[in-house]
Amino acid sequence: MPMVRHDGGVGHSAEDGVFVFLLAGQSNMSGRGTLPSPSAAAAFADPRIRVWRGPDGWAPAADPLHADKPTAGVGPGLAFARAVLARLGEGAEIRLVPAAVGGSEIARWSPRGGDLFDAAAAAARAALAASDERDGLARSDEPPKLAGILWHQGESDAVSAALATAYAPALRELLAALPGACGSAGAAIVLGELGLGFLDTSRGGRFEHAPSVNGAICAVVADAVATGARVGLVSARGLVDRGDRLHFSSGSAELLGERYARRWLQLAVPRAVAGAGENNAEGGLFADGKLDPPLLCASPAALALGGRRPESNVEGESHSFFECDAQLGAGGTRPPQTEATMLS
Repeated sequence: MPMVRHDGGVGHSAEDGVFVFLLAGQSNMSGRGTLPSPSAAAAFADPRIRVWRGPDGWAPAADPLHADKPTAGVGPGLAFARAVLARLGEGAEIRLVPAAVGGSEIARWSPRGGDLFDAAAAAARAALAASDERDGLARSDEPPKLAGILWHQGESDAVSAALATAYAPALRELLAALPGACGSAGAAIVLGELGLGFLDTSRGGRFEHAPSVNGAICAVVADAVATGARVGLVSARGLVDRGDRLHFSSGSAELLGERYARRWLQLAVPRAVAGAGENNAEGGLFADGKLDPPLLCASPAALALGGRRPESNVEGESHSFFECDAQLGAGGTRPPQTEATMLS
């Protein structure tokens, strides 16, 4: 099968090919959503989606994709893969390289000696090196490259003003270095907003500085986009937690994955989403607003990316489309919160 070009773009038509993605960040990329029953998971299994299992090589993908903590569950990765495949040809395959670690601060992702940066880059390179004819990938003149990197992280840096202040330069350095360290300079990168709708951002709250971190994410992405970099951002607007005011529920994690897919397709295979609605200059909405809602960050940088201020009345912003979020009661009310878990 065709591979991905050196610049990270699709090396032929968008109809088929093998696309390898790195999943990086902390627990909301790893996933903490409730796992489906074995029968339900089997019903949705797709042999075209595989996950990297280190020494065991490529294996059929199923949640949990990550094994960073015993609490690993449903995250955005598998829904992302399914949504990408839905827009590509039947000959397409998705390969996922899980590298997220719950509770990790961005300092551990520093290209200057961060243990998780080094581990993620090593995993990506090993996975790509193992993508040979035996695994169904065709050899080419150039070594295989990542098609993209998905990043979701920042909660652990939202617990103090010092960490939040240092976030933007650290993220900027990470984005500039990670693709190259994976041997895939030019790979498209998609980041996600923090779940400001449920994190405790009150004064003295556990995640008091989450709005500052989220603002830094928006600003860094806006700066990268201004330089022509293939970097995108997805909103966390409307997503809900699993009851711990920290982790996305299964349904919301999957919807977030679909948002990642839409943004990656826009960056890497724009014709695959050409008929799915156009940008609305007023609010950055697509025809399907739940997949591209306004950003939560109200900074000028976020507004430049098509966001709208949180107080705006956005049509279709209710939780009514989160059919998998069982913890939302009648009328969309939230049940009593459980005791907050550790950052994992």
